[in-house]
Amino acid sequence: MLPAFFQQPLRFIAWCTGVDLVPTPPSTTGFSIDDLAQRRAPLLFERGLKAGCSLLLLIVSVLYVFRWGSWLLNADSYWCALPTAVWILFMLLRYWTPMDAESIGVGLWTLSPAVAIASDLGVGFVRLDLIPLQSLLWQAGAVVAMIAFGLIRDLVREMFAKD
Repeated sequence: MLPAFFQQPLRFIAWCTGVDLVPTPPSTTGFSIDDLAQRRAPLLFERGLKAGCSLLLLIVSVLYVFRWGSWLLNADSYWCALPTAVWILFMLLRYWTPMDAESIGVGLWTLSPAVAIASDLGVGFVRLDLIPLQSLLWQAGAVVAMIAFGLIRDLVREMFAKD
């Protein structure tokens, strides 16, 4: 059995990847969101990418709060954008993967390592010299562009699908 210190981060990473450690109880009203639209199971790659981003979120949070390794988070650092680049490459190379809730969720979750910077707001002043702002803007723009491209691609695919 793992110590409690390690259990919470592992539960967080499992929750982020969609692993249901505690099954949700059935709806008492008889109406559930799952009744509206069928959701596909996330691919193994998508689960792995979300787990990696969750782990990066935890690492960046610790680095940023305790000011360890601040050279990793300086303004010209682009390593937090790697998960986004991997997701975009995956969606471009595997173009038959639909741009559905799972894909969009993974794309947005690739921004999570940069969200750890917001944790410094609770500590006090935000150190602008530690925010990779240019990387964040490029990353957010790339995610939005990929989501728009994927949705347009799926709409065109649906419009011209032969029955």
